[in-house]
Amino acid sequence: MTTNNAVEVFHLNSGAKCQLRNIRNDLIPSYYLLCFPEELGEPSDQDVTEMLTLGVRHAQQIAFEKLGDREAFSVLYSGYRLAVKRVGMYILSCSAIDGERHGSIQFSQAKIYYKLSDLGKTMPQNSKLTTDGWKHLMAQFDLPELFETHTILTSAYCEKHRRYHTLDHINACFGHLDSVEMLANYPHEIELALWFHDAVYEIFSGSNEEDSAELAKTFLIRNEVCAQSVERVYNLIALTKGHAAPETIDAKLMLDIDLSILGAEAGVYAQFEKDVREEYNRVPSFIFRTKRKEILRSFLERPRIYHTSYFFDRLETQAKGNLFRAIEAL
Repeated sequence: MTTNNAVEVFHLNSGAKCQLRNIRNDLIPSYYLLCFPEELGEPSDQDVTEMLTLGVRHAQQIAFEKLGDREAFSVLYSGYRLAVKRVGMYILSCSAIDGERHGSIQFSQAKIYYKLSDLGKTMPQNSKLTTDGWKHLMAQFDLPELFETHTILTSAYCEKHRRYHTLDHINACFGHLDSVEMLANYPHEIELALWFHDAVYEIFSGSNEEDSAELAKTFLIRNEVCAQSVERVYNLIALTKGHAAPETIDAKLMLDIDLSILGAEAGVYAQFEKDVREEYNRVPSFIFRTKRKEILRSFLERPRIYHTSYFFDRLETQAKGNLFRAIEAL
């Protein structure tokens, strides 16, 4: 192995060379990409296996050096066919070391399960999901582009166990935000909160919202964003756990946007219920039906589902109809 600044070169048994690149990342202290030069063609299965083995060994070494624990790492591997092709390199896998533990957050949500090079083909070019949209958002916080954080977030929403809590959900949220930005005090904070609000989504965890809020807080603090903004973004995300009564207009908009799916057209809502069931496919049917009814009824028992006039006028009646039908179908 030879080393060149932040790039380490490994010689594979096939005679090919792969690179382990240390890149800047604002969520994960030590973040690495394993790369295979494009001019050599597609790596063989043997090359991929060998690279993955090298990545694990490298991750164990760094974890031991930084934390004294060889197992304090995550290898974020998707296999070659779902890897990213960029800058003349085939990006095969990432190894990430959680050098600073934050509560229960292990950053394991940043798995590269999605062919990121295809993102632009599946969403509108003016979407807040694009790199241009992210760049604009960072500028509103007076921050540099920080595209690696954008990559990590988009990757998180493409995890295999997700069906509803995906990029489609975030894209839909941004569409609603576009319609009500003029009502918000800090629309850029709502936008960032939406980006992070489901970033951590483990099916049987009871702290997804808190962990997602903590992830956003860590990101903002590391980039020296003012304390008031950090607190507001954190609170916007944390509120989505129980959808408690919000006090500010931004909090009301955040919750209404997050719950906008309840007021969707009947067919769209029916697919939402199917997607939620798939996410919880390991839960026995009788338990799922009981718990799901409790959740849906809790929304109907509220004086109103939506807090702002904009969403109430447009979605309240449809949402109640969707909820009634969903309960009857369980």
